[in-house]
Amino acid sequence: MNGPRFLADPEWSIWRTNWFVNKVFVLACFVLVLYAALRRPEGFRASR
Repeated sequence: MNGPRFLADPEWSIWRTNWFVNKVFVLACFVLVLYAALRRPEGFRASR
């Protein structure tokens, strides 16, 4: 990437867009799992 200049003059190719969408999706999934784990921790404990 171009560093800070990327925001001023973005270069959107299909691969860069795919990379960006993937990062947003993974971060959103992580936030949802973290929220669920903090909200109901008993659902994330291993049962033996």
